[in-house]
Amino acid sequence: MERKDKLEKVFNYSIGCIGLVGVLATIIALFITLRSPSVVIQLIEKVSNLPTSTPLVVQVIPEVVSAEVPTLYPTYTPYPTYTPQRIATTIPLPSATPTLSISLPFFDNLDNGANTNWESVSGTWRVVDGKYTVTGPGFQWYYSLVGEQAWKDYAIDVDYSTETDCYGYVAIVVRATDTNGLGLKFSTQPCNNRTGWMLWQDGDWMSIATKDAGATNGHIRVEVRGSTFAASIKGVTQLIITDESTSAGRVGLGIWCRSESDCPTFDNFVVTPLDH
Repeated sequence: MERKDKLEKVFNYSIGCIGLVGVLATIIALFITLRSPSVVIQLIEKVSNLPTSTPLVVQVIPEVVSAEVPTLYPTYTPYPTYTPQRIATTIPLPSATPTLSISLPFFDNLDNGANTNWESVSGTWRVVDGKYTVTGPGFQWYYSLVGEQAWKDYAIDVDYSTETDCYGYVAIVVRATDTNGLGLKFSTQPCNNRTGWMLWQDGDWMSIATKDAGATNGHIRVEVRGSTFAASIKGVTQLIITDESTSAGRVGLGIWCRSESDCPTFDNFVVTPLDH
């Protein structure tokens, strides 16, 4: 074989080897690129120095850095804006109960209970069988008032009874005011025949006039005119006094008894105006 033919065979063999090397280099480059692009670049530099008639083209795939996926937080829903309730600037006050105006004449027969204008000053006053009486410990006075401070001149008529215990006292109160307390009273006790006028002064009763007289039951009339005070029992005048300590005031009833089971009673209470 001639020298020319031998050289041609060697050249073709070399070209085939170089082509095989190129294929292997491409595969390796692809594999390494996915792992480390810097190594591929180094290999390319080495391969590029090898003699070859076929240009070696290696595509470098850039390193892909996965984007960080942000953490998803639940959607925030704000609370609705608070609107305070409207508060009234003024508070309505209940209407004041007007003062009762009790005109004369005044009458209470107590058949259907006591008139609501009665004011219990002491003790528990009640109506029993159509009679006005009191409940409370014995051996002390109890009072119930009615009327207006402006009442001035009037006559009081009332029926009374001490039949359950003649040692009990009954009294008619006149000219009771906020300044002098219980005013004056005319009282009677049948068993000891004690009858008299007394004036409320400095928190206690002061005797003005007394008389030996009395009846277990009957009718009492007291007249108040100016500074003159007169009292009668069963139509018989008992005592007439003069006192200028009061000029006007309410009226009332008083009871003293040894026990609440035998307290005196009142009935048919009437107040009428008097002319001067």
